[in-house]
Amino acid sequence: MTILAKGNSMLPTLKDGETYNIELLENTTIQIGDIIVYCIDNLIICHRVINILSSKNNHTFYKTKGDNCTDPDPYAITSDMVIGKILI
Repeated sequence: MTILAKGNSMLPTLKDGETYNIELLENTTIQIGDIIVYCIDNLIICHRVINILSSKNNHTFYKTKGDNCTDPDPYAITSDMVIGKILI
């Protein structure tokens, strides 16, 4: 599976207009430093995992941030939102 990068939030790692390969979540594990592809509010976003949190009932949450962004994203990503990770 591939994705076309749009925007500048992941510069210089991902460049606007370039295509990247995705490894689907069902075939991989997510680690801090990975660039994940996820869906939130009907938008597909590619941002880097900066922290992984687990709840008491074993739910996993990912904190993300664009490489070219000053602040982390203001939300946590749940596993069911993740499509996969970018292969670089």
